[in-house]
Amino acid sequence: MNCFENLLLSISKYFTENIYLLTAKIQAILWSTADVILIFFFLKIINFIRLKVHKERIISGYIFLGISTFLIFLIPFTKTFQEFSILETIICWIQFSILIIALIATRKDALLFIKKILKKSDIESTRFT
Repeated sequence: MNCFENLLLSISKYFTENIYLLTAKIQAILWSTADVILIFFFLKIINFIRLKVHKERIISGYIFLGISTFLIFLIPFTKTFQEFSILETIICWIQFSILIIALIATRKDALLFIKKILKKSDIESTRFT
C-alpha cells in the first residue's frame, strides 16, 4: 500500500457513522444558509424589476423562504440519516421551487424591464451623437 491508501484507511478507522452524520449536518446548515441568502437577494432583484414595470411585489417567495429557514434550525435535531435526508430534501425542494416559480412568474417582466433599459439607453446615446 502506498502512503495515500494508508492515510485513507486510518481516517476510515475513526470516521464513524455519528461523525459522518455530524459533518453532513454542518455542511447542510452552511449550504442551506447560503442558499437562503442568495434566494433572498434574488427575490429582492425580482421585486425591484416588478416594481419598475408597475406590478405588485411577490410576497409568497419570502413566506416560503422563511419556512425553509425555520427548517434549517431543525437540522441539528435529526437523529438518523433518514430524518436528516428527508428534512434536507424538503428544504432544498422549497428553495429550488422558489427560484423556479419566481423565474417563471417574472420572465416577461424581466424582458420588459430589459427592453425599457435598452430603449432608454438608445435615446440617451442618440442625444450625444
